[in-house]
Amino acid sequence: MEKKNESREAKRRARAEKDRLMDEKLLADYKDPEKRKKRRRNVRIGFCVTLAILLVASLINWGVITGWGNVSIQRISISGNDGATTSALVYRPNNATDKTPAPTLICFHGNAGNGRNHESWAMEFVRRGFVVVSPDLYGSGDSLGYFDGSLASGKGTFPGAQSERSLMDEADIIYQYVLSLPYVDDTNIVTAGHSMGGPAAELLGAKYGAKAI
Repeated sequence: MEKKNESREAKRRARAEKDRLMDEKLLADYKDPEKRKKRRRNVRIGFCVTLAILLVASLINWGVITGWGNVSIQRISISGNDGATTSALVYRPNNATDKTPAPTLICFHGNAGNGRNHESWAMEFVRRGFVVVSPDLYGSGDSLGYFDGSLASGKGTFPGAQSERSLMDEADIIYQYVLSLPYVDDTNIVTAGHSMGGPAAELLGAKYGAKAI
């Protein structure tokens, strides 16, 4: 038993000595001027490489989203009922001009979403020559809550009633905005809606005689 204890103690001392030597080596390396210079150089190189990767990734992202400059993306804000601001993204291809109006898709997102939820769809339609308008429905994205008269605003309450009626009112404002755009073919408008946005697409499409829903 005594020999086993001595053996364990010897191993413990050996490990402690090994750790001590490693600590001394690491400290010496850290303080070594040449190695510190090399570390600084490596940090600078790493920073430059990372920055270059970010710039290239940003360029690729811009190219994919804008069709390499063939699509303009504009965020618009419209003042609606009770002063609430309705926001939307307008994707406009180069072929959509005042002289050559383009077909248009109005895309309404679902609950807890925002106008960017359907950006991949928007870009696919834009590549096919469509103008795409993708609104932030009430309380989503950059749009404020929309007041429909069924909920009193005041301290401790929401600024607008988030009801089906308020959604339809807001969607109507967006549709009227689309009809005012000179580069939109108002006889060739398509409405689309996902989940919560479905009723808005159906009601507004039927009200204004959309080409398709």
